[in-house]
Amino acid sequence: MLENILIEMATQAKGSVRRVRKLKLVLVYLFICVNQSQGFTSIYESADHYWPMKNISDNTSLDTVDYMHGDIMNGAQLNNTKLFGPAVILDGEDDWIRLALLNDDCTNMPSECRNGFTISFWLYYIGGEFILCAGVYNVGDKGPGIKFTVSNKLFVIEISTLKYTWKITSKLVARTWVHVAFKWSAIEGIHLYLDGNAVQQKDFPRKEVTFARPEYGRGWSLGRPNSILKLTKYGNFGIAHLAQWQRELTAVEIKTAFYETILSDQKKLIELLTTPEQPTISQEELKGSKRTTSSAAHTFNHVKSWSVVASLILLSLLS
Repeated sequence: MLENILIEMATQAKGSVRRVRKLKLVLVYLFICVNQSQGFTSIYESADHYWPMKNISDNTSLDTVDYMHGDIMNGAQLNNTKLFGPAVILDGEDDWIRLALLNDDCTNMPSECRNGFTISFWLYYIGGEFILCAGVYNVGDKGPGIKFTVSNKLFVIEISTLKYTWKITSKLVARTWVHVAFKWSAIEGIHLYLDGNAVQQKDFPRKEVTFARPEYGRGWSLGRPNSILKLTKYGNFGIAHLAQWQRELTAVEIKTAFYETILSDQKKLIELLTTPEQPTISQEELKGSKRTTSSAAHTFNHVKSWSVVASLILLSLLS
């Protein structure tokens, strides 16, 4: 009922640019207030798996969704960032992270992802080849599974089922923090987003393959080579806020997942939603500048992420 009234108001106001701008501001504030009262939670609360990587205790990093631990191998260190708080740093020599998702059919066998999947994380790439391997890609260059690597100054993503392999490449972003998100479905293929925006990517034709069905799941590995012939190619990078959803997130949800990890101020959120150009974000407005730990699993200073989604969707209707 409320949505219908607001959309009708927006339609009537369309003839005046000034009125539309004012209406956008009112709607944003209204939707934030409504969603606050209804208690909607962070978009990361809906993730099937989520590792903030803000604490290392007994060589583990706690998954805030279902308590699946991630094992920090060979002494990887925690470092604080000015952007969003703590992150795990892998040294490129022997550090890696093991995520024992042995029963997660969706990533061990992507064909089981009936609604596709989305994976997101913050990345500070320095060197090495291997970022993330899942499924049979953990032990070689054949699937099924997921493989995210770096080659010839390109991000390379391969996703395989028993019958097909999808592959894309995109320009490498190195030595700066970037929010990486990629989603896949058997119909749409792979789509890569950096800092909340779709990027230019090279799509390779879907390739027919014949891979054997694995007898058991092999989980995920971060930074570790998948062959003894590549032991010099451990990933040297920082990583934080790793999450997986067993569905394709919308473009709006991906942008929300990006901004939720860094914004700490309601005023800045309003500016983000109501400014046509992408607003600049000062160091003082970043979560990492004010806290020693990141809190993406909580709200943006009392602003819920679902209010962001609802507001952005409504604004798209007005534009």
